[in-house]
Amino acid sequence: LQDLLGPIESSIVEADERVLGRCMAMRYVFLGMATVAVFTTPDRLIVQKVKRKSNGDYEARGEQISIVPRQIARARAMHPSAFQIRWKKNIPESILNGVDARLKIRTTDRQTISLGIGKISGPGDEQRRGVEAIGRWFASHADQLPTA
Repeated sequence: LQDLLGPIESSIVEADERVLGRCMAMRYVFLGMATVAVFTTPDRLIVQKVKRKSNGDYEARGEQISIVPRQIARARAMHPSAFQIRWKKNIPESILNGVDARLKIRTTDRQTISLGIGKISGPGDEQRRGVEAIGRWFASHADQLPTA
């Protein structure tokens, strides 16, 4: 993944930022889905729409979405559990303990970002580590996020 997303990462991540994880995800948008790359840094989540080129590389499409904890008005995770779908407020648990999850973030400017993330939906261990980095990011910022 780092080889595939490296050029995108270097263009959207600040020089002094450290990337804790990267993964591929699906962003649910009105009447469809889009493939996105999610980069986790200590201070923010970065969501960038990507498109695969004919040579197999990815290129960025459109503007990135940068999410810092103070911009999150509401966040929940959903994953199938015993034939039921349950929305959970405990995002780190939902992401770290599941194989896949749907993460829904509502920002303070009323934008909804709905992501389908999975530990097995991308290339190997790096995908799993990238998804787990999102879970750890929510855990590390739990005191800054709304409880409702």
